[in-house]
Amino acid sequence: MRRDTGMERVGDLIDTVLSQVAHVEVGPVMRLRTAWPNIAGKWAKVSSPVRLKDGTLTVEVDNGAVASKLKYATDDLVEAARRELGESIEISAISVRVGRRRHP
Repeated sequence: MRRDTGMERVGDLIDTVLSQVAHVEVGPVMRLRTAWPNIAGKWAKVSSPVRLKDGTLTVEVDNGAVASKLKYATDDLVEAARRELGESIEISAISVRVGRRRHP
């Protein structure tokens, strides 16, 4: 049984704080990360959703070769996201960038 200390959990504050600082919603990205294996299929092991702003989902990969290949699959990923998430998260485009991918 958890004691009520009158303090809020840090996890409950993260979305609020980051959305104010970064001007993006963190909650939808966290939902996307959870659903990413179902959305991305074979791409899930080499990519991670990192940002969602104005309907554009930014997906990060480890290298340029993967980025080049994944760019050809973005329309399919948009459709898969719509099937998986319904209309709860609006994704109209996917941008692929090379960076330090956040491994699940």
